[in-house]
Amino acid sequence: MSQVSATLEESLVMEHIACPLCGCEQSAEVAVFQDWTYAIPGTFRTVRCDRCRHVYLNPRPRIDALLSTYPSDYAPYQQSAARLSTHAEDGMSEDLPSGAGRSVNKVVEAQRSGVRAWKFVSWLREVWHWWLNDRTTYIPAIETLSTRKVTDHFPKGLEVGCGAGAFSRHAAELGWSMHAIEPSASAAALAQESGINVFHGTLNEYRGSESSFDAIFAWMVLEHLPFPCETLTKFHHWLVQDGWLCLSVPNHRSLDRWLFGSKWIGYDGPRHLQQFEPHRLEKLLLEMGFSRVEIQYQPNLQYWFGSIAVLLYGRRLLDTEERSRIRDRFWMRQFHNGLSFPLRIVLSPIANLLSAFGISGRITVLARKGIG
Repeated sequence: MSQVSATLEESLVMEHIACPLCGCEQSAEVAVFQDWTYAIPGTFRTVRCDRCRHVYLNPRPRIDALLSTYPSDYAPYQQSAARLSTHAEDGMSEDLPSGAGRSVNKVVEAQRSGVRAWKFVSWLREVWHWWLNDRTTYIPAIETLSTRKVTDHFPKGLEVGCGAGAFSRHAAELGWSMHAIEPSASAAALAQESGINVFHGTLNEYRGSESSFDAIFAWMVLEHLPFPCETLTKFHHWLVQDGWLCLSVPNHRSLDRWLFGSKWIGYDGPRHLQQFEPHRLEKLLLEMGFSRVEIQYQPNLQYWFGSIAVLLYGRRLLDTEERSRIRDRFWMRQFHNGLSFPLRIVLSPIANLLSAFGISGRITVLARKGIG
């Protein structure tokens, strides 16, 4: 075992807990697994609450040990705005993927004299954009915000867990005044370098004020937090009336979770403390005071590639030195970096089919803070 792994094993103190949603002490085991992604030593266990049926990690790392489960090479800490711009079709922009936009524009220019041809190409562009949009993120249109009806201020957004700041920078380019929270010092520094107003610290340390944000964004964050109810209460308090909460989480009711079982990469212990299922998450948001909750099933196959890598490489992923070599191989590269553009085109029929049936590996959730 490497010195790094030994240090982690000594510092990662685990504690048994009651259900973080309802406080029930009784639960049943769902899966036992290891850290296939970053090789933190130990065996981890998810359970399902006997009362509310929520799935969560138990035992979990003690609160003061949570940050030690995120290594320096944790993927979101490495993301850059340049990488984001190559995935502009992910619901954040009307731009087409690199290369595709230029080819469509040439056709449009060649057909400007014919109105029918123009409309046809425009329709093709919309279909193309919809087909490859994996709906991993969402930015509300500024003109639809309720605050825009009474003032011309820049809409104010908060991204929780911004990583290196790619999403916040993109939102800022679209006219948002972005603030962000990031517990990693290195990632927060990268985000600040790109001009984002970043608070370096945890969500509990951040002092937000009532009705101060038009939208709060939390992409693949809620599953990492130990107290989801308290977190959603804070979000509700910080949003303006009719403000947006936009988040994404793994889908525990996905086909890939059912097929791969304890080898499902979405368990990602010991970092994923919660496992959400769409209808239960919708119910939780309504109970927290949100309304008009919309669940979008992402046509995203990254978890399939990561889970197949677990089957292929097995215990080699648990060795720190072996994992660093395997990480650059095809299956792990598609999982960590996102599917390459050609692969997304080829696999888009499968991805969209899983999305249509509501069994894809991740979900995006859009909720509004109700008025009255």
